[in-house]
Amino acid sequence: MPTSETKEAEIAYKALMGVVDEYMAGCYKNWVGSMGALDSSTLQAKLDKPLMKRTNHTDTTEREFLAVSTFNVKGVFLQCNFDQDLLALFTEVQYWEKFHGEFSIPYHAHDLYNQKAKFNAMREHVMRIVDAYNKILCDLSAVERRLFSDHIRKLDKRINQGLQKLTWVSKGIIEHYVNDCCAHCAEIYAIVRRFKEGKQRISHQCRLASSMLLLQIDKNVTYAHDIFEATQAARRTEMKRRLQQSHEITQLELRAIFTNFCDGTSEVLREWREFVKEIDSQVEAALRQAVKRSLQALSRAINGDAMSEPQTHDKLDPSC
Repeated sequence: MPTSETKEAEIAYKALMGVVDEYMAGCYKNWVGSMGALDSSTLQAKLDKPLMKRTNHTDTTEREFLAVSTFNVKGVFLQCNFDQDLLALFTEVQYWEKFHGEFSIPYHAHDLYNQKAKFNAMREHVMRIVDAYNKILCDLSAVERRLFSDHIRKLDKRINQGLQKLTWVSKGIIEHYVNDCCAHCAEIYAIVRRFKEGKQRISHQCRLASSMLLLQIDKNVTYAHDIFEATQAARRTEMKRRLQQSHEITQLELRAIFTNFCDGTSEVLREWREFVKEIDSQVEAALRQAVKRSLQALSRAINGDAMSEPQTHDKLDPSC
């Protein structure tokens, strides 16, 4: 026999279910009301949009690279241009269907939802281009983008079809278009990576040069004058050899990088000259640092410092 507690629980349950049912009915009514403006022709118009659009930042709502643009030009990145209202519609229909017919789905919404898998596949294809293109831009600084402007311009010509002509209802050529764009993005990205790796190798040579000591001073060793001179001459010869080797490596890297820009426009060649000037400045700074460190080492050897006393390294022959 039901107890008083059971009856109270049943009453509370029915009251709760009434509130839930009322809330669900209100949500459904609001959703159907919002669907009033989305008739078949409106939904079709939302699909008749270009596959992509330009934006001045990467879109955190899509599977894109989260990087802040250092290139102050509006609309430099790509963004998937699938209508957000349609994405919301797919989600709504998916959840209303879980009630197994308790809430009817408008026909045009249900018809579009049945194509969800197709549109999701198309969005994935488009996002391959978006990811690949934005990855190139995110890897380049504003100055480097100017150097790569010819490469980016050629890539834009291939991609523009998806920004202007191809829509979500275009048939037959989207997959071919995506594969073609991704292949060219991969080609440009490979050039970008070689450029970056070349710069790193040049910077490494500059660091090696800046760390060189151009003279040899052995602690607690006193040389005869002629031996001291011979020791320093041998050191200079070795340092000259190393610097020449570093110079040759730097030249080889620059020549290898230049092959990707030698046929560029006058603007690109101007940017290349600026790039070479920057490398020259790095090399000069490295050599200055090497001389400075060497002179500081010589000063410490002759005059001492807070940690050591002055030392004699060159013993003159009194007979001379």
